[in-house]
Amino acid sequence: MTTVESAPETPASGTSPNPNPSTVLTASPATPTNSAASAQSPSSTTSVDSPTATATVLTQPASQATPVTAPSDFVASRPWSRRGSDQPLFNPVLAVWVAVTGFVASRAILLFMAASYSRSDGMSGLDAMMRWDALRYVEIAAEGYSTNPEDNQAAFFPGLPLLLRILNTIGLPYAWGGMLLSLVASIFVVWALYRLVNGGVAGAIAVVAWSFAPVAVFSVLPYTEAPFLALALWAWLRAREDRWAWAAGLAAGACLFRVSGLFLLGALVLLAILGERARWPQDWRAVGRRLVWLLIPLAVLVTWSAYGKLHFGSWMAWYEAQVNGWSRSFHWPWQAYQNTVSAIQNDAANAWVFGAETVTFWIGLTITIICFLRYRVAQGAWVGVHVLAFSTSYWLLSISRSTLLWFPLWTLIGEVAERRLKGLWWWARLVAVTVWLLFSGILMTVWAARYYRYGWAG
Repeated sequence: MTTVESAPETPASGTSPNPNPSTVLTASPATPTNSAASAQSPSSTTSVDSPTATATVLTQPASQATPVTAPSDFVASRPWSRRGSDQPLFNPVLAVWVAVTGFVASRAILLFMAASYSRSDGMSGLDAMMRWDALRYVEIAAEGYSTNPEDNQAAFFPGLPLLLRILNTIGLPYAWGGMLLSLVASIFVVWALYRLVNGGVAGAIAVVAWSFAPVAVFSVLPYTEAPFLALALWAWLRAREDRWAWAAGLAAGACLFRVSGLFLLGALVLLAILGERARWPQDWRAVGRRLVWLLIPLAVLVTWSAYGKLHFGSWMAWYEAQVNGWSRSFHWPWQAYQNTVSAIQNDAANAWVFGAETVTFWIGLTITIICFLRYRVAQGAWVGVHVLAFSTSYWLLSISRSTLLWFPLWTLIGEVAERRLKGLWWWARLVAVTVWLLFSGILMTVWAARYYRYGWAG
């Protein structure tokens, strides 16, 4: 039965005007009605003939009408009650506010820490950001690539030094320019993360989880993580929308920042062939057109390799610099794992960083398996190739940092938060997500402090 409200100025045909009626419309077989009886009864009926049936209009006093309420995604019916409706983690209306607040808070904490450590060390501004690889990027930006093989500068792709040089020419110090670049890139990262899971609770929690990731400090430094991921995620979004010209251009830009561009290219090839949910293609011509577009980012990688041959003397200059400067000679993953465990036992100063590498190694394998089980082959390959690449050195090296790039991890956390639960399950999920975010935020500050003090942070 469908409930509709009739306006006072247009009463149903054949009925007496009612100053405050509530009308119920039902379909019934074509049978005659008694008009006199209808007029005398407190609830009157009127038949409207149609070729197949008669629509019977029942009028009731407004006091007996059933109110009609609009549906809501978050019913205030006590989700902790066993009889309550299934609920997401919080009201989806608050999703954008939660995402923006979490992102701004994380950036404020990391920048405040940078300024504080700079001041305590007698430096100015945000100079505590200039540690480790940040100094190498600035050196390349200021002086160009050295031909001295001992400098191992071939390990660093040209995208970030080029942008730092441009920002420095307009008057921004390198630390401030790198911070500004990473901050703007991070805004595009969280925007893309939010869209990847269609916003709502899932999008908000994905954004907050990424913003407070343990290694989030690398997303505000003059490092490549934020600008690379911004380009990679938007390339992924455009590919998912079947806008492959845009996807190819954005992926080409990502390939200028780090070797992970090669991994992005491989994942996009899988996405072009199998789609988001691993379905065998029906239109191979469309697949061919997508793959042709992906020749553009491939050309960028080939060009960088050619530059390595001309400037450094080797087509594999990047890999050779990694081997010479960071002990990234090939080892099987189980060998790298054993060497990392030995480092945990013998290197007290860096034990917890090596420990984090082993933990994230298993997290990466788990996320890869989950993606494959859910037929998200391209996403599984994206995470899996990072785990494999960073677990074939002497140690498990830089796996923790690479978690910033594992967008399937952050979107999965968001999807778990969005699932509708009730009763004890709702409470359990609330506690788990809260504990996760608090623990991750504490680790974020510890990791940032270690980096700002010039400690090795992965």
